[in-house]
Amino acid sequence: MTDAPVAPWHRGSWERLLGLHAAGRLPHAVLLPGPAGWGASFFARQLARALLQRPLLPADHWLQSAGEDEDLRTHPDARLVEREAPREGAAPRAQLTIEQIRHLGGFLERTASQGSARVVVLEPFEALNGAAANAFLKRLEEPGPGVHLLLVSHAPGRLLPTLRSRCQSFPLAPGTEAEALAVLQQAGISPSEAARRLVLAGGAPGKALEEDTTARLALDEPVRQALASGDSGPLLAFPPRLDAAGQRAHARAVIDVLRVHTAEALREGLAQGVDRRLMGRYEQLESARRKLESSANPSPSLLLEELLLPLSR
Repeated sequence: MTDAPVAPWHRGSWERLLGLHAAGRLPHAVLLPGPAGWGASFFARQLARALLQRPLLPADHWLQSAGEDEDLRTHPDARLVEREAPREGAAPRAQLTIEQIRHLGGFLERTASQGSARVVVLEPFEALNGAAANAFLKRLEEPGPGVHLLLVSHAPGRLLPTLRSRCQSFPLAPGTEAEALAVLQQAGISPSEAARRLVLAGGAPGKALEEDTTARLALDEPVRQALASGDSGPLLAFPPRLDAAGQRAHARAVIDVLRVHTAEALREGLAQGVDRRLMGRYEQLESARRKLESSANPSPSLLLEELLLPLSR
């Protein structure tokens, strides 16, 4: 197999999809399920470039592709649908909205400006809210001639069956642990730090290099000490000068590191049977993270107090 302009572990999928396109058998709705941080987003954008006959980025750009999509954002026959920030400097919304789907209407109904293809990259597919999902369902049923919908999903189990059944799935498998470690070491990270970063990022090298994982790494030892001593006080203090979004991000980082340590303790204790106390803590952490990601706007400080104060008892 020749080299392909995607992450090494996605080369087989790349050859398969280009082969289908060359044979005129590429589905109009291509579902690309793949874990975040392994290059699925880059794959979809590279495929969009190939379908539009645009220059491709080098394969090693899969880690730095954010901000390199201006060619697709300005192309008259391409649309990127992704979570948007409500205002400058704010965090992106958790969901894709019906307004974003409505804006696709005219684009999908007109003819292509250049060539014969029109391409939509939508990510993450599971982030469509209820109204947006209903509106997009109509687009899946009648997308129009020459339209290709490239739908990236990092949590395909959360997709509505009505949406999933109208797509053809081409799973994008992650690489191996050795490949992930090699990516981080090529970025100048020591083997020991690379290994811990991967644990805190769920094994995904792309996520391991994000600022969120850097924040988690700084919290790793304080969380370990709090769990060992029962003194959760240091974890309840927010760094100074954080705005509301910063406090949510900090609380999320604390919760994520607690989840990692709790999961490690559960795995280590499997030989002695399931520890219901640890299971209960893990479920609480999962629930707290969902609350932070919801539109309910909970207080990050109160959420952490509910989770951490029981450690001191």
